[in-house]
Amino acid sequence: MIVHTESGRKARGGELRAMYVEGEEEVTCPRTKQKVKKRKVVRGGAIRKAAAEKGREINKKREVDMKAVEKLLELTQPETGGQPTPSEGTERLKEEVLTWAACEKAIRRFKKGKAVGSDLLDGYLLRIATEDIQRDYWRLLVEIVETEAYPREWNDWIAMLAMKPGEDPKELERRRDLWVQPQSLKGLMRMLLPEYDRACARVVPGSQCGFTAGKNAPAQTLTARLHAEECMIERKMCVRGYIDLGTYFMSVVHEVQWKVEQWAGVPPDVTAVMRALREGLGEELPSLQGRYETGYGLSDRFPIEQGLGQGCLLSPARSKLMLAVMQRTVSKLCRGFDFTAAGESVPQLVYADDGLFLSNDIATMQLALECAWLVTKICGNSLQVKKKKKSAWSATYWENNEERDVEGYEMRMPDGMPIPQLKGDESYKYLGTELRTGWANGEGQTEMRERCVADCKRVIWIIGNLPHLTGEQIRRNMALALSGIIGYYGRSTVITWEDCQSIEQVRASALNAKGYSVGIPRLQIYDVKERGGMGMEHAYTYAAAALIDQVDRALSAVEGEPARVAVESSLAHTLRRLGCRSDNPLEWKPSWDWERELSDELMIEAYLKAKWRCGVETVTTAGWEESKKGPLRPEAWRTTESRKRVLGPLLFETRSHGWNNQGLACDFARNLAKHGIATWSDVSEWGTGEVLTWPQMKRVYGLKDNTTEHSEYKRLAEQLERPEWAQLRQYWKWAAIEERAHGQKTERRAPDRVRKVKAARKAPTCYGGGTEEDEHGWEYLCEWEGEQSDSWVWHDKMPHTWERELMHAQGARRQAASFREWLEHRRRLGRSGPEAAQADRALETCDGKSNAPSWSDVLDRFIEYSREVNGVCTSAPNMTEHTFEEGRTRTDIRVEGKARTLYLGGKKPAQDSGTHLGSREDGDNRVIKLEGTPGLDTNATWEEEIPEQNKITKDAVRKMMERQERERQEGSLGADETLFPEGAPQRHINWKKEDYELFVGHGHGASAIRVGELQEDPLTRFLLRYDEFETGGELTDGNGKRIKMGKDSEPLRSGKGRALNVKVAQTCLALHVSHQFTHFAATDGGKDHEDKMAEDGKYVPNPRVAYGVFEGPTRFGKSVPGDAQVKDPNGIGPCEEGEIRTAFGAGMWGGKLPNMWEPIDAEMYAILAYLRKMASASDAQSRRCLVLCDCKPALQQIENAHRKGMPEGLRDWERGGLLEAIAYYRSKLEAVVFMWVPAHVGIACNAYADAVATAHLGDNDTEDASKVVRDAVRTRPCMYTVRREAAENAEKREIVDRRTYGHMCKSAHEWVCEQYRKTVRPGSHTAGVAGRLWSEVAVASLKHRWDNKMRLPDENGGKDRRATFDDVGDHNVTTKTILGARVRQQVGVPHGAHHRRILEGEKKRGMRGPATRSAFWGCRACKAARDEATKEAREARRRRGELTDWDDWKQEDSEPPQASLAHILSGSCAGNKEEARHFMRKLDKHTARATARVEREAPDSKDTATFLRRARAASLKAKGSRFGALAEEEYDKIAPVIACTLPALTDSIPERKRRELAGEVTSELQVVGKAASIAIQTWVRNNDKTKARAEEREKNIGWIKRLFTAWRVSHTERTERRAERKEDGEDDSEEDEPVEIQLSDVTMHPKGTPAPASSVEARVFEERVDLSNNMTCRQMIGVGVRNVVLARGELDRLEGPGYAARRTELRRKAKEAARTRDRQAAASQDEAEENDATEEEMTRERTTRVGRPRGGMKVAARSGERLRREIGRGRLPRVGDG
Repeated sequence: MIVHTESGRKARGGELRAMYVEGEEEVTCPRTKQKVKKRKVVRGGAIRKAAAEKGREINKKREVDMKAVEKLLELTQPETGGQPTPSEGTERLKEEVLTWAACEKAIRRFKKGKAVGSDLLDGYLLRIATEDIQRDYWRLLVEIVETEAYPREWNDWIAMLAMKPGEDPKELERRRDLWVQPQSLKGLMRMLLPEYDRACARVVPGSQCGFTAGKNAPAQTLTARLHAEECMIERKMCVRGYIDLGTYFMSVVHEVQWKVEQWAGVPPDVTAVMRALREGLGEELPSLQGRYETGYGLSDRFPIEQGLGQGCLLSPARSKLMLAVMQRTVSKLCRGFDFTAAGESVPQLVYADDGLFLSNDIATMQLALECAWLVTKICGNSLQVKKKKKSAWSATYWENNEERDVEGYEMRMPDGMPIPQLKGDESYKYLGTELRTGWANGEGQTEMRERCVADCKRVIWIIGNLPHLTGEQIRRNMALALSGIIGYYGRSTVITWEDCQSIEQVRASALNAKGYSVGIPRLQIYDVKERGGMGMEHAYTYAAAALIDQVDRALSAVEGEPARVAVESSLAHTLRRLGCRSDNPLEWKPSWDWERELSDELMIEAYLKAKWRCGVETVTTAGWEESKKGPLRPEAWRTTESRKRVLGPLLFETRSHGWNNQGLACDFARNLAKHGIATWSDVSEWGTGEVLTWPQMKRVYGLKDNTTEHSEYKRLAEQLERPEWAQLRQYWKWAAIEERAHGQKTERRAPDRVRKVKAARKAPTCYGGGTEEDEHGWEYLCEWEGEQSDSWVWHDKMPHTWERELMHAQGARRQAASFREWLEHRRRLGRSGPEAAQADRALETCDGKSNAPSWSDVLDRFIEYSREVNGVCTSAPNMTEHTFEEGRTRTDIRVEGKARTLYLGGKKPAQDSGTHLGSREDGDNRVIKLEGTPGLDTNATWEEEIPEQNKITKDAVRKMMERQERERQEGSLGADETLFPEGAPQRHINWKKEDYELFVGHGHGASAIRVGELQEDPLTRFLLRYDEFETGGELTDGNGKRIKMGKDSEPLRSGKGRALNVKVAQTCLALHVSHQFTHFAATDGGKDHEDKMAEDGKYVPNPRVAYGVFEGPTRFGKSVPGDAQVKDPNGIGPCEEGEIRTAFGAGMWGGKLPNMWEPIDAEMYAILAYLRKMASASDAQSRRCLVLCDCKPALQQIENAHRKGMPEGLRDWERGGLLEAIAYYRSKLEAVVFMWVPAHVGIACNAYADAVATAHLGDNDTEDASKVVRDAVRTRPCMYTVRREAAENAEKREIVDRRTYGHMCKSAHEWVCEQYRKTVRPGSHTAGVAGRLWSEVAVASLKHRWDNKMRLPDENGGKDRRATFDDVGDHNVTTKTILGARVRQQVGVPHGAHHRRILEGEKKRGMRGPATRSAFWGCRACKAARDEATKEAREARRRRGELTDWDDWKQEDSEPPQASLAHILSGSCAGNKEEARHFMRKLDKHTARATARVEREAPDSKDTATFLRRARAASLKAKGSRFGALAEEEYDKIAPVIACTLPALTDSIPERKRRELAGEVTSELQVVGKAASIAIQTWVRNNDKTKARAEEREKNIGWIKRLFTAWRVSHTERTERRAERKEDGEDDSEEDEPVEIQLSDVTMHPKGTPAPASSVEARVFEERVDLSNNMTCRQMIGVGVRNVVLARGELDRLEGPGYAARRTELRRKAKEAARTRDRQAAASQDEAEENDATEEEMTRERTTRVGRPRGGMKVAARSGERLRREIGRGRLPRVGDG
């Protein structure tokens, strides 16, 4: 609402209060007063009945030819579709679909504030209800479906009639009816939705992007743009057809929908439920009825006999099934646009019911539109045509390198309905994006780009002007707005860096207006808060990220999606044109200046530029290595070494390509590279190796003289002849001679010639060949003599010698150009035969003239016609539009129904749960702390629905024993057979009671280490413990790494640790009994933030990441029969300790991971590494593993990915690559189960894994984890890497396993900051602190004190209160002060760092601009306060005659104090002296406290303490000085404290202690910042009193300059006329007479109030105007009031150096009379002017430091204002005008 108010929008009521009905009525024309007839309009209460009648007419049932529908479905029958085996009744629904888990999920989707249907139930009430009520609702739904007792309210819908833009609100048919379902029904619809989604995955082609997870609309618009680009590059025709189905959702015929659902394989029981809810069940349930919402209440009920219901949850999925029929028909019968590199054609792009057809020629587009029209006619829909907004087409072609529209062709449907053509600058809005007719001279994106930029500017300015927002809220809202706008349009429209800079200019202005930033340096706005910035995201971050993410989406799409074909083709084509000859095109990056060469007008080049700007590079995955199809497949790019020797070195790259380039490369020649010139062989003569001459290049490549190609090749040839290339040139010549001896020369093939004309057809007139009577041209299908395939050639491009053959082809070999032409031709040829009858019947059906239309016959004829058209079509075959199920990667993720594979345990009260809240005495109010505990508890709703016999519980051993005994008694199990694992772990593990005994009779695992039987089972061996290791001993793993137990040593020996080990063993045993695992492992990952000493003696963060795996000890010793203890390998003595240490060490392994990884990444990778090891074994398919891990988030993500059932879509997940790799290796094993255990509480296996991970933190070599992940990813061809500085200061590239869009935003943001960082000095936005900042303080200083619920802690320790707008305002003021201190320039304070930069610029340019004038006037508040304080004293001295000269003022004004932060805060300004002193006291006190804390907690952080001490010393110096003034260098010591930008701590202290210290120091510095803000705001208020006059002066300075320019010109002319009169002897004494101007003619304004500005725009005339009226200079600027003096230095520049002496003489002569004149002028002024005037303005003798009378500038400013008004009115000023 606030945004709408700020943007000037008003809520408009869209209620239906008047509507058209049949008939006409007479009304009186308000203009002519005559009676006229207009459409009849109904208003008032009668509208309810009229609306119901109209609704009955709109929603009445349409008759369709079901025979044609069945034939159409048979034609498009999907291979993976078909009807499943029918199920009896509703048993399947009850057991598999309408489950409690599905109902609970549906209930969670209910949202607050949604419209309530006819049942008057708000679904949000169910969401917040108790579980018992929710389960009652679920049982009620199941009972309703089971008994078919559907409530009548479910078939009573209400429609809200929404307005469409640009439509007549009284026309009901043009409104959008949004139907509101009963919310009690929505729960059932949500449970049925997965059934329709599965059907869509099986039958909907990949060209449909609407209502589909993982797809979006920009995928279609991006494909359309790439289509236009390829047409421009290869000079093809760009033909498009747009279709829109009118009121599609409500036009679907029920009978057709039921057939389509059967065709798509929707379960019959689901269709039966939907059919009952649409057609009713007789008297028990009426058919669906609806009511319209009008301005006078609900209309009467009317039947809804067709339609899906716009607003029904199932409508999107069900509509896709209907549209799939059209998509499959078009794809099967019509050819599309041929993407050259892909070798496939894309026929269509569909999003919901909006379709876009692509084609190579007009005839194929005619066929596609006719096909869509026919399908809609058969299915009962309608193809909507409304001017050029709905269905339309466009076509362009290239001639003489100029794109032109196709002229002279009218495209009509078989019924004669014309389809409008888009031409010229017209565009079509497709999915919100304006698409031009073709390339449009590179302006195809301009319109959309300008619209996007304008929208961003508008919303940024609105947000910046919203009241009561903090800086963080402004940042978030701006980020949300920009990401929404650019994040959508930027995916298919390139938003350039320049566009984003213009957007950011508005942001800077908005922040300046708010007072947060002066805008300079811009780095402050965008740098992260940890580095002293505001953390705002530049618009380019979203533009770059959106484009990269969209291209990556297309590359990762499943097979059968048009976007993937288009992007792969365009990427391959672009890389070839840029000279790429790499074996791996996706990883290629050129060595030439890509920043300058790549264009922002081409989508793929813009993508490459954005990607490389972000600092990311591409690495391929196993998905690319295994790809066998597409233009980017490996075999299409890889070149053998022998072939590389033949091709020669690369011309434009230093990269080795089978040759040692010696680091040499030529300048990139774009125009040569696009012709395929990239290697030495391309520019060398075969057999000799000599560089080709320009004539040879023209003959070989078809180049032309006097072009850029000529100059580029000349430069290339010169570079190849340079001396440094001599050795490489000689090697190349030897290789060429050798190739001549063994190879064969390949000659360039000459152009083919036409052999014969095979067919002719009508075409647009621009093709040529038509006569004056014809309204069409001709094109011909030609067969060529050489290898060129058949193609269609325009008449104008055929040789003249073929004229007779062409005339013959037009008659004898004529091919129909449209379906109607084909039918008419068949009717003429067949005459009275069966073919003529069939054609005649089809024509009558199409025209609507048949009494018994037979659309099935029309379909048969159309299929014949399409075969003939495709028989002469020269486009490549259509791409196979795979469905999602057909196109996805076949990574088999076995989900065993409802079998559990994750056990997260439960929760129990912690041991310290009795803690009371605060000091309350009420024992009931206690903090009940819960802690996790391992176990078999259920954690998801679906787990509760597992049948009891299949659940694994803690008494699983007992159940298994009972089952074993029962089967032995039944005889199905032998006496020697067992159901337990072979090692009989149930005999050794304590599973009956909970105590400290792990192994029965052997205590905990350490005491049972030598028991031989415990090594027989993998679980008991895994649970063994080694006391020597746990108490400080060392082990060595298989790689020689020394491992030692760390902080877990003490918990392992505690009672709690022993109890937990027993709990873990019992849980593992229960799972082991059920699954009979073959392998066990505990995994762990960690990150250590240990600091590292740098060369300068400071500590810097050095995070280290590693992982560890513990699989239990390997078998050790030898078991001797009859002896429970294991022996040595000889079976004689006891097993040696060394062998035990070796066994335990062999079960441990790990590695170091990239330092940029997070702990959860390490946890996941540990699991991945273990599963990868298991999957590499030869018996992997029979391995069953139980993995124990202490990271719940990692296990939950792994389980969610597993339950997803397929790896597609994991790209959009955080750590999607790791999850896919885990799923890949998991699929190779028989079973994998995960179990969570708490960390660092004494669980032995987890502690061992943690010790391994800790040991590997110190490894020197980092494991190549990126390659491990990439080798298992198959759903996308590439991943992205970034460069990170490793601990050993060696740069490495690591994969970024995050969401592409989010990470690209971060990378682009870094690039943006780097661009701004290049233009400023270090410390420019951190108050001069150039090194690393104390980031915790910098961030916390800008954070508000209230929480997310706007609650503030009471300062007196009382109850928390709610934050108010005053609190927000105080926080914002302090934040602005802190931000201003960081850049040494506060918004509202005129003088500072930014002012000095402008001032220096004005001095360099030799001009006196606003900065120079502002510096001259100095601190206005200070001067006003001094004037007020000394006014009476000066007057008294003047009366006594003691004040004879004003030398003190001269001395003071010679260097006026500047209004800088140093001046304001030091106390030297008279405008805020008390507040500044208060600030100094706070600065002294709180810096002392902060210094003491830092010195105590971080004694080694010398720089931090030094900055604080310097600030305090500066405050003491200011307090001790006489005037309290601070020099700028002294203020620079205070600024970091106000700005909260201190150097980073260098002490290696714990993280928690570091945060606490940062919080304490921040609190102290915030007090200082608040005191500074009070002082600054006081000064600003005092300064505002005199600010108006300064603004008036600046506003009129331009007019004053014009005034004196006019006077100077007229003065020169007057001097010339005097000279002429003197020569003629004439008297000119009258010119010297003074001109008297009455005081009443002068407009006076009270001091401090601006003169009214003229609203009339001034006109500048070419003619010169004499404004002087022969006035002298003194007369002109005096204008009847006191002596008005111009701005300082102005007259000196106009009159020359001699004027200063004359002015001194005039002042001396007028000294006595000046006092009298001044008093008279002062007496005539207004009382307010008199009271406000200073002594300086009232006294004539008071002069400036150059001797000029003071106060003149103010009167001159008012004179300039009057002059501006007069010129604005269009008249010349007269003498006496002010």
